[in-house]
Amino acid sequence: MVTFDYDNILEWRIPPSVSEKMIRIHVAQERLRLWKQQYPDAFEELEKMTHPDAVFYSNACERIIDNKDEALGYISGEILPHDNTGLKIIGYSDARKYILSEAEKGTQLSPELLFETNRILIEKFKGTEVDYRREDGPHRGKGVMSVVRHVANSNDIEALTEELCTSVEISIYNETQPLLLIPAFACDFQYLSPMIHGNGRMSRLLTEYLLVRTGFDMVRYQPLDRFTYTDLRRYVSSIYKTSSQRAVVPRESMPFTEIILDHLDCMSTNLNIMFPPPMAKKYSKSERVRYVASGQKKKFTKNDIAPLLPGVSLTLIQQSLSDMVSENVLSRSGHTKGCKYDFLR
Repeated sequence: MVTFDYDNILEWRIPPSVSEKMIRIHVAQERLRLWKQQYPDAFEELEKMTHPDAVFYSNACERIIDNKDEALGYISGEILPHDNTGLKIIGYSDARKYILSEAEKGTQLSPELLFETNRILIEKFKGTEVDYRREDGPHRGKGVMSVVRHVANSNDIEALTEELCTSVEISIYNETQPLLLIPAFACDFQYLSPMIHGNGRMSRLLTEYLLVRTGFDMVRYQPLDRFTYTDLRRYVSSIYKTSSQRAVVPRESMPFTEIILDHLDCMSTNLNIMFPPPMAKKYSKSERVRYVASGQKKKFTKNDIAPLLPGVSLTLIQQSLSDMVSENVLSRSGHTKGCKYDFLR
């Protein structure tokens, strides 16, 4: 039977580029802690914006919907689900809210937590019992999960799941480097695929849960699934690559670790664009507009920068940009709602 042991994770093969990304992510998380103290209202608004994004992009990974507004309608209840697509979106939304709330409480990883999350995830649209994977269960075709779990015997699933959860909790208690531990756990979970249904979505939910548990709560404000979808081909390829390398090196997880760290690094970059460097002086909302506008590399509209300014109204964005035009900092072309701005060179 396979065992899960992360005690020596720092001795695994770690490329220099991965170490550099880990440092940048740690710095970004510390910045996030300070930003949240300075701009709490902005982060409350950003979290409201982030959840619908996470739900849409996760289900986009499954290619079940291509309209974000429709996804938002299902989440808000404005659109009643008429098929499994809407129910699948609602299920993921409820499961994400649940698992992240458990992460904030510090709830330990356990089979019970997995089963409750999985129940919320699938009960509305699958109409099937939540249980451990069976030999005659799904993923017997050519899907990703068929490849990554080809070693795990269904008769061992229950015991392996218990051991996996225990090993992760011991590693968290021992303060094992979370940015290496969490992708390694996700690889092991994908290999194990313990549930009858929903293992791909569960692995992404559990990755966010463990990131929040271990202090990397940037995923609350920049959803991991958005970056997964943007780089979907590479994300899936990293799962296949990790699986094939594990045939030679059983604990290999670096291809998957690298893409998860790349996504966290992109989150860090996005947050740096949205908020000024933390300092004693707190920026006003108007100053935040100026900061974000100054980072634009090409002509832009107020609607282009609005997503980068949570908690700032379109009216204030418009007024701040107009002030910059009056000060000859920006030039403006057009006089309609879609007028564009550019910096005077």
